Amino acid sequence: MMWQHVRAAAVFALFIGWAPDGRTETLTVAGVAVVLPGTERQVSLLASACQSSARAVASACSAIARSRPDDRAIAYSALIDAYLSPLAGAAPLTAQDGRHAYAALVAMLQAMPPPDAAQVIALPRTIGARAQQLWSIARSSGDAALLDDAVALSGAAVALCRLNNDAACRTNNLADAGSMLTDLGLWRTDRATIQTAIDTLQLALATLPGCVAPSVRIQLHVRQSAAYVALAKLVRDEFGRITILTQALDELSGPTTAVAPALRDRRWWLLRLAVASIEFDLAFLKYDAPATRVGLQNYGAALSEIGFDAEPSSWATAKLNVANQYLNIATLTTVPGDTSAGLAAAAAAVEAWKTIGRPQSYAYARLVHAFALARNADADGRASSALARAAYAEALGRFTALEPSFAATGAQNWLDDIHSSRRWIAPRVSKLSAGR
Repeated sequence: MMWQHVRAAAVFALFIGWAPDGRTETLTVAGVAVVLPGTERQVSLLASACQSSARAVASACSAIARSRPDDRAIAYSALIDAYLSPLAGAAPLTAQDGRHAYAALVAMLQAMPPPDAAQVIALPRTIGARAQQLWSIARSSGDAALLDDAVALSGAAVALCRLNNDAACRTNNLADAGSMLTDLGLWRTDRATIQTAIDTLQLALATLPGCVAPSVRIQLHVRQSAAYVALAKLVRDEFGRITILTQALDELSGPTTAVAPALRDRRWWLLRLAVASIEFDLAFLKYDAPATRVGLQNYGAALSEIGFDAEPSSWATAKLNVANQYLNIATLTTVPGDTSAGLAAAAAAVEAWKTIGRPQSYAYARLVHAFALARNADADGRASSALARAAYAEALGRFTALEPSFAATGAQNWLDDIHSSRRWIAPRVSKLSAGR
């Protein structure tokens, strides 16, 4: 028990008050210390936020200028809504929208008077919900700096959950912070950040109430598995990757069998999908063709239970994994149809990410699709090399368009993907061009 308290303190020290440059500022909200990244930039961000011509933004900024100190937090809340709750049919939210909303949210916390009983309950959940919105915008735009802000807000929400000793609030925000840190560590190729994500998710699991629904615990295990897989991706040597994935499998295998069949909903299938993916990766790293195929079959069975409408991002990610798995297994065996199955899965993933609207994920899916087209053309000559060349060109063009924003926000993993894609796209395009 003492170790658990020490570990919890270490995790809080790492991610609560998250600031990549180490500069933080402590605000006192309703008697609770809230640590956020240094807020000097908020002044200029707020000024630029009020330069928007949008009617809702102009109205909120006018209200801020006229407000009395006791009402100013409410006026800032209206500005947050103006940036994060656009009218139906408006353009998708941008990273700049998220940054303006974050600046307004910090200003709201600075201006907030002592909350009443209802606000004590609502405030941490509201901050957590805003952090989720920033996370969603960051994932859509590939903006790692905005994801830093989302992590910091989740830490603030965890701290504010102490106001009413809300265990569920604390667990939910710890879980969100863990997943955000997984994304951030993967984007920046930073193993320490992903380890913090694993520790944060472990803390969320350790602090779950005993009466929690099985689906809640399962969802946390799904997030934890994603963190382990992300960590394994950043390990260069095969033995190290096998060790991490084996550890992940040992921790995740129990929860998949602990739930009665009648209670196995889509969240259980998401966990089973994660386990099957790790089983496949382990078998492939060990060059075990039969076990690799079993892992692929288990993965396909789990995916068939998950619908796109219920879990769009998870479904699209899984489809792309199926494509990669078929293309990988085709290098170990000569079973007819593996390459064409990979091609079909890649095409489905491309359409899914196009529907979801996440540019970097769409570009990567298009790259895998192009590779599958080229492999299919090499295998049986039926696929059009022109389609493969066009897919390569589109993927490279989309990555190039995204490169400045990735460089500006430190999304190193995506930059590495762009550079490696250029290295191996060019010779394949030349080969396809020579064979037309």
